[in-house]
Amino acid sequence: MASTVRVSGSLCEHQREKAAKCSEVLAERADPR
Repeated sequence: MASTVRVSGSLCEHQREKAAKCSEVLAERADPR
């Protein structure tokens, strides 16, 4: 049970990293420069 929680936790962290990178790319695309 504890191992499952740990795995889901790391998965959540990975998703957060992906989301941050995605928003960064979107911001760059929105930038007219």
